[in-house]
Formats: sequence, structure tokens, C-alpha cells
Amino acid sequence: MTCFNNPDVETTVQEALKAANVAVYCGYVLAEWQLADTTDDERGEVTSVSFTSNDAPLTLDCVVSQ
Repeated sequence: MTCFNNPDVETTVQEALKAANVAVYCGYVLAEWQLADTTDDERGEVTSVSFTSNDAPLTLDCVVSQ
């Protein structure tokens, strides 16, 4: 079962992500994220995220675009 708990919603979301050229990785759980170095009074942007799975870990670099 997915986080939507509704197969119709899941299909619609998957189709929208595919149309937007978004890569989808299934079967992973967020392990940690890395933040950019900043001064003490500001928060850094996420620079990468790491996931675990039953098969192999996955780390993805993050890019911020505005």
C-alpha cells in the first residue's frame, strides 16, 4: 500500500510525476540529509539526501533552482 491508501490517487500522482520528468525511487526510507554550511543564524539548504532499502543505499544530490 502507498502513502495515499488509494490506488486511483496513486496512479494519478505517478502519471503526473512521470509527465513532469520526476524520477521516482520506490522501496526507500529516508536515512539523513546534509545541509550546506551557513552562519549560526541561518539554516543551510539541503545539499543531499540518503535513503536505505532492503537492497542498497541511495544518495541523491539536491539542486536548488529558482
